[in-house]
Amino acid sequence: MSSWQNEVRRSKRTHLFSFVGGTRPKGHVAEVYQSAVISQCKNSKNCILVFCKHWVSAWDAADEILGAMKRARFCIQPPGDTRTRRSFEWYIPERREDWSVFIRPEQLNKIEDVLSKIPEKEIQRMREVVIWMIPRVTYAHPSANWAEIGFRDAVDTALVELTKRVRHIKDNSSTGTAVAPGKLALWEA
Repeated sequence: MSSWQNEVRRSKRTHLFSFVGGTRPKGHVAEVYQSAVISQCKNSKNCILVFCKHWVSAWDAADEILGAMKRARFCIQPPGDTRTRRSFEWYIPERREDWSVFIRPEQLNKIEDVLSKIPEKEIQRMREVVIWMIPRVTYAHPSANWAEIGFRDAVDTALVELTKRVRHIKDNSSTGTAVAPGKLALWEA
């Protein structure tokens, strides 16, 4: 794991941003965002675009996808793109500004301008947080022991967080304390 983290850390960042994705059908929640990102990426020498058609498996393009992400300072992830991203609550730091940049709707057509104003020192700090997250979103071999391999993987993290959540619910239900409805859901659909 540490060798992969070091490879990501040492990767030469030749481009400001990258986008891996494709267009969405008209009316899809992500269609406006995807179209704006793709258009800017196509028109910028500072962006790497890996255009994915919905019938192409990510496995078939894994080298191209990882290559693009390793060469970019920022990897664009528009909202509403996939359900998967919504289930990462337990795996990523709560303060999103520690590892990501929020581009407001009125800035949607100025992604390159927004990102180019971020100081290099801030970019490096954010990258370190992302590199720290890698083991938390990775699946280790099923027979691996986190103490032996030196990190907790996604399954370990989920089990720890699920245990905390169950204890919290149990403690609050036995004392009669109300639990906020949003806190009862294990993940949002």
